[in-house]
Amino acid sequence: MTLHRPFRFGAAWDPESRNDLIEGARKLEALGYDTMVLGEHPSFGGLAPLPALMAAAMTIATKIASNSPTAVQAVKGAVRMGQGQPIEQAVAIMMEAHWRSAVHPDRIEGIGAFNEGRDPAFQDPDF
Repeated sequence: MTLHRPFRFGAAWDPESRNDLIEGARKLEALGYDTMVLGEHPSFGGLAPLPALMAAAMTIATKIASNSPTAVQAVKGAVRMGQGQPIEQAVAIMMEAHWRSAVHPDRIEGIGAFNEGRDPAFQDPDF
């Protein structure tokens, strides 16, 4: 079995600033390049975007992990099952997951914890 992969042109460099990155990307695109590789930690004049992106990703992941495991599993399942479906079907899948979560004890615990100003103690996931 032979896999056909188109030949691609790429370039690598360490831009000095955000404007240098944008201008350089436009020039590479105009020259026909389709891949741009940056160093692992480009500085952009003192800013470190990759570590900042990792910190932002960890903040989001921590927020998601603090939610009801049952609700998180329901959302993940709905996204997986709805992917590639017509919009009407995807919405129906999402709504079914929503209503199953809405009657789960974790919802009552989450609301109670919020009202009492404490962290919720969610049950083990059973979705």
